[in-house]
Amino acid sequence: WDNAVALDIPTAEKLGWAVVVGSFVLTAITVAVL
Repeated sequence: WDNAVALDIPTAEKLGWAVVVGSFVLTAITVAVL
């Protein structure tokens, strides 16, 4: 889904981990607020 020119592998990997970590953080915040 991404062009090899736009995203090299390390960048895509960091972006993927950022999404995973971000989702966990958002979930934790939501649970804390509720």
